[in-house]
This record gives sequence, structure tokens and C-alpha cells, in this order.
Amino acid sequence: MRNHYDGMIYRGTTAANVFVLAEILQDAEIAACYATYWQRGKRVLEKSLGDNMSIEPVAVTMPDGTAANRRAVLVTLSQADTLLFEADDPADGSDDVRVQLRVKTANGEAAATRYIYLDVHDVIKEGVI
Repeated sequence: MRNHYDGMIYRGTTAANVFVLAEILQDAEIAACYATYWQRGKRVLEKSLGDNMSIEPVAVTMPDGTAANRRAVLVTLSQADTLLFEADDPADGSDDVRVQLRVKTANGEAAATRYIYLDVHDVIKEGVI
């Protein structure tokens, strides 16, 4: 059972995931970016720049408590997208959704994030409304 989640998603809702870019990528020209959502040993969903994904400035609180503006990857998921996920089994956490970003800069450098774990909650009314 996982004791730490980076966020959560409710199935059948529109969700916005915000991933702040690493310091080394803050000034880089991003040529390609992919967000891959993985659950139960398979890729469930993948988004790329222009496919409900953009890079935008966001306000963040730094570790020292100061406010700063940073660039972040914003991924918007539709109701249909979030219905692709299965709700978590709270007993073992086996249904966590793992998200990983892969980024390529204009000068050809590539980077990947650690896994970002999302807890998926179910809804009573199934389907797109």
C-alpha cells in the first residue's frame, strides 16, 4: 500500500494536472513533451503538446517560502479521459496511476521525470455527463 500520493483524480470529471518543470528546463526551448499515464501494467493515456497540453507560467512557493514564477506543463483531461482509469483499491494501492513526463529540448537534450502517483477515486454516476 502506498503511503504517498502526488495527487488524485476522480473518474468521469475534467481534471487539470500541473507539473512544474525542473530548474534546468525553466529557460529551455521545449520541442516535444509527452505525459504518459500508466495503470495496471499498461499505458492508458498519452498526451503531447497541443493535445490538451501546454507550457504555461505558474506561481509557486519555493522551498524557502518565497513566491516565484516557474514554467509548468499543464495537461487537461476530459471526462472520457478520466473514465479510462480504474478506481484505486484502497487495500493495496495496486490501481495507482503513474504519470511520467518526457521532454525534449530544441537542442536535442531529453529528460524524464520520476513517476508521479495519482490516487483515482470512483464516481457513482458512470459515464460522460
